Amino acid sequence: MREFVMRVSDFDNAYALHQKVWSGVKKLVGDGIQFVFREADGYVKVRHSAGEVGRPCLIPETGKRYRFDVLVNPVRSSNDSSKKVAVASPEEAIAIVKRHLEKNGFSVQSAGGDFLQGNMLGKPGLKNFRIRSFLAYGEVLVVDGEKATVAMQKGIGAAKRFGYGMIELEGIK
Repeated sequence: MREFVMRVSDFDNAYALHQKVWSGVKKLVGDGIQFVFREADGYVKVRHSAGEVGRPCLIPETGKRYRFDVLVNPVRSSNDSSKKVAVASPEEAIAIVKRHLEKNGFSVQSAGGDFLQGNMLGKPGLKNFRIRSFLAYGEVLVVDGEKATVAMQKGIGAAKRFGYGMIELEGIK
C-alpha cells in the first residue's frame, strides 16, 4: 500500500474534485485501480495498492494502538429505508464511525468529532446538495490487522469517491 500527494485546484464541487483526482491517479498509477483520497487546502492525499508510485504507508498491526482521524459523510437509512439521510448529531455520527471501524478490525478506545462544511455534490443530472462532513478522531486498538489493512486501502462509509472515508493512523508510543 502506497500513498502520494497531488495538488488540485479550480474545483467548485465534490464531483469536479472526484473527476480531477480520478484523471490524475489514472495518469500516475494506471487505469482500473482502487484508491481512496482526502482533500485538504488544495492538496489531495491518495492511497492505493498498485505499482510503485508514492511512498509506503503505515500498515496497521494487530495489538497496536493508534491515533486515528477520518473524514466521513455520516448517513443512515431513512425511517422508511428508501434512501439515506444525513445524521444531525455528533453522537450519532460518532456511533456510525465506531460501527464502521469495529467491523473493519479496530476496537475504538476513544472517539470525538466535529461537523465541517462539506462540498456541494455538483454531479450533472442530479439535484445539487451539500455533502455532510464529519471529522472523527480518537484512539483505536487493532484487533484484526488484515481487516484493518483492507479498510485502510478501501476506506469506510459513504461517499468514498468524493474524498470521504480514508482512515489516517499515527502510532502511539
